[in-house]
Amino acid sequence: MVYEPTDNQNPESNQGGDNDMGLVEDMSEYAQDRMDDGMDATDAYEDAIDHYSDDLNEADAKLQSVETALRQELLAVSIKGGEMQRVIGHLEGKIDAREDDREDTMDSIRASYNNITDR
Repeated sequence: MVYEPTDNQNPESNQGGDNDMGLVEDMSEYAQDRMDDGMDATDAYEDAIDHYSDDLNEADAKLQSVETALRQELLAVSIKGGEMQRVIGHLEGKIDAREDDREDTMDSIRASYNNITDR
């Protein structure tokens, strides 16, 4: 391609003409527009990441809250279960004692009956 300056006043000049400067300006503006578009896309991407990050943090906080509530409920059930075991043990002890008393009473009645019938 042969260089043809469009500046008719100085055809020997190697600097080009007004049209060449316009092309440089157009290309510079085009490049700047593309960089601006890239920055806008980057900003939008970062905003989306921040938004999703906030959503994830909120979901994580809710999950931790649910986990804490479940742990507290399990602890309460465990404590109640322990209390129930203690009450059951106490009642079983009373039942065993009553059975022992009943057996002792039956033995005493038999002994008394045998004494009466043996006479």
